[in-house]
Amino acid sequence: MACIKIKVAPGKKKRGIILEKGREGLPIVALTSHPTKGKANKELLEFLKGVFGKQVEIKRGHSSREKLICVELSEEELFAALRKAARSEA
Repeated sequence: MACIKIKVAPGKKKRGIILEKGREGLPIVALTSHPTKGKANKELLEFLKGVFGKQVEIKRGHSSREKLICVELSEEELFAALRKAARSEA
């Protein structure tokens, strides 16, 4: 199981993955949902399931924009899927 810290940017016009790391040095996942009543977390899990093809779990940061997510992939597979998703959004 591989885990990675990400930053979530809710309330955006378009969802996607930005690998140009922000000030905190984390990949950014843009979401269209707002962070109310767990809507952004739900969208995050659904979006990343599509990216990785596997269930994703939020290990830390349920009420924060910085999250630790884990998925049943190797670290290499996780980063390859992130790069592929970021390229397809560009």
